[in-house]
Amino acid sequence: MTTKPSTTTPARRLLELSQLKPSTLQQEMMHPDVDLGKFILYFGSKVRMNLTDRVVDATISRSIDASTELSVTINDYDRALLTSGWLTDRLDVQIENLWFRLKGVEKQGDNITLKFEDREIAVLRTYTKWKIADRSTTTRAEFIYSLIREVKEFVIPVVIPELHMVQPIQRYSDDPLGMDATMNKSKGLLITPDAAKPQKLLIQNSFIAGLPKGKGLTVKKVPIDTEQLTNANIIMAVGNAMMAGTNQHKRKIIVCAIMTAIDESVLRNIDHGDRDSVGLFQQRDSWGSFEDRMNPETSARLFYNQAIPEDKSNPNLSYNDLCQSVQKSGTPTAYGQYQQEAEMIVNHFGMAGTDGEMAAQEFNGQSPKITKSNSGDYFFWRGTIYDRNSMKFKKPENSWSCILRLAQVVDWKAFFVSGTFYYMSEDDMLKQAPLTLLTEFQDGITDISGDYDNQKKSATLTIQARVGKWAVPPGSLVTVENMGPWNGRWIVSEYERSLFDLNATITLTKSSPALPEEFGGNEGDLRNIWLPGGPAKTTAGTTVPGKDVILTDDRITLAKQMLAYHGLGKWKDDNGRGLEQIQKVANGMTLTSPLGPQVELDPRTMMVILWLIGQGYAVGTYAWCEDHSSPDGMSGHQGGHAVDISSLNGNPISSSSSGQLVVTVDTLLNKQTPLEIHPRQLISGGFANHTSPICISLCITDPVGQNPISYYTQGVINEHCNHIHVGY
Repeated sequence: MTTKPSTTTPARRLLELSQLKPSTLQQEMMHPDVDLGKFILYFGSKVRMNLTDRVVDATISRSIDASTELSVTINDYDRALLTSGWLTDRLDVQIENLWFRLKGVEKQGDNITLKFEDREIAVLRTYTKWKIADRSTTTRAEFIYSLIREVKEFVIPVVIPELHMVQPIQRYSDDPLGMDATMNKSKGLLITPDAAKPQKLLIQNSFIAGLPKGKGLTVKKVPIDTEQLTNANIIMAVGNAMMAGTNQHKRKIIVCAIMTAIDESVLRNIDHGDRDSVGLFQQRDSWGSFEDRMNPETSARLFYNQAIPEDKSNPNLSYNDLCQSVQKSGTPTAYGQYQQEAEMIVNHFGMAGTDGEMAAQEFNGQSPKITKSNSGDYFFWRGTIYDRNSMKFKKPENSWSCILRLAQVVDWKAFFVSGTFYYMSEDDMLKQAPLTLLTEFQDGITDISGDYDNQKKSATLTIQARVGKWAVPPGSLVTVENMGPWNGRWIVSEYERSLFDLNATITLTKSSPALPEEFGGNEGDLRNIWLPGGPAKTTAGTTVPGKDVILTDDRITLAKQMLAYHGLGKWKDDNGRGLEQIQKVANGMTLTSPLGPQVELDPRTMMVILWLIGQGYAVGTYAWCEDHSSPDGMSGHQGGHAVDISSLNGNPISSSSSGQLVVTVDTLLNKQTPLEIHPRQLISGGFANHTSPICISLCITDPVGQNPISYYTQGVINEHCNHIHVGY
């Protein structure tokens, strides 16, 4: 590559991203057959020395609390390496398709130890320009994501499960909020408890607390009560789930839903009304069954199913007219008078916007009174500030140090696995499916030692294991049994071994809850307004997401609904052969697979795609039945019992841009599908044609609970890094 011989700053050189071979993906130097000889020859070519008999030791240390470190100890008896001039911070080495860059040198006698770290991290350290973002408009995760995307040398795949989630903020210094329980950080309204009777969680895993006084939320000018607040919460949670990341007018549509419910029912789920109208939206029997219209979640979905396409077709409709276009009311201008009240309610939900918007800090749990003297407390930045003679100065900080600092403040983890960057809370790590079951005396485990003290923030287990018997990388989850107080779920936090030895040391940690955002402001100015919520269950236990999906064995009905979504662009036929099959089913025809004719498509394969569309995703499929060439028998594609998902929201799973979507959808399929459509098989190896330990951990085996890698085989996992297989 040539560079311009000018006085301008040279362009950053494009580098190869660390990529493991399929057979070693995720298990960076964790297997016994590492080709150390090849590495020594390659390393010797870099420093222009024969190192065949000089390398004394080489160790690999992987951690979710630091970068992966490769240490190479060389006997430099003649000081040839010391005086070679090659020991610079631009010395890159490669082992098993992983790139490392020299970060430090140690000398002891004749031995020199060279310490290398992930080249991706080393490159991040070269970005040091001052950068700042307002915390009222940017989440911590979004700011970190922007630092990753600054890198010009290569495109780093990213997995951040809670990229857009606003975290709670301390109300005062040493405030225990968020320290005593693991809490869902999704958006939602606070529900005021009724002291006279026990409360049920309206939003799954949410934090139920009292709504602060004086906030002025009203319904038709009367202060909002618990029942109305509950119904508003459900309406907003359903809308948020249905339009997650897909509709630029999401907030407007949700405001219109609240406006409509205020006008029609005063936000009460009533079983009577004009003629046959019932429910929050006073929907008539043409909208659906009495039970559906009386179910707050389903009735909200019925409203959104009309409002979303109406807004797409007529984006310039006023708030009032959008409500009217859905409801077809006899009083067409009645809705607009409640827009201000609906705006205030939605602001408290955590979706600030125009028209009646409150200060962003208010709904984010921060002080609405920010002065110049403390405004800096409400920003994220890359850089450091120091005082000298009562004057403040800015100093540079590199991106990786900034990322670790921002992660440590809220007790999240930032780490790399196989060239992919992960930033996630320990809460998210604990929600993974365990990759293995660990007992003290199983094959390959030579020792387990532990530390468990309830006065400490975390417990640890240290394991001595034979290389090749332990294949679970850092960031993954294992389950411990028959170990007394150490039983339960543990996160693999460290892995260390010498490449000259077949023994490895693994450290497991038991999570502590995520900490809140650090305090920034005066105690008296802050409000206890933390806004949880999200996909949920009603008090009756009915799952909210996807409730409008028709759970029926009527293939024709399901196929027609698929075709309707195809027309709306919500379902895409990625290989050009799926549409024809769904059209056949809609016309009452059977399919012909390599097994023969008259194959009936399992209705659950269509229901699960419709359910994902109901969660707000545009879904592309690649293989149903007739278009799956590989033999998988009557219980697979060829028998009509499986579907392959190949793109999400227009992003092919074979591309690195799909990583976040794949992890989210895998989680939905594994943990949140209704019982009727819970998959028998879920095979997802990763994305961008590289495996991901999180995706693998979310696979579903039959029987459930098997190690996905050993059950499906590494080869099958590798083949599923460009699509998600869902089977029944």
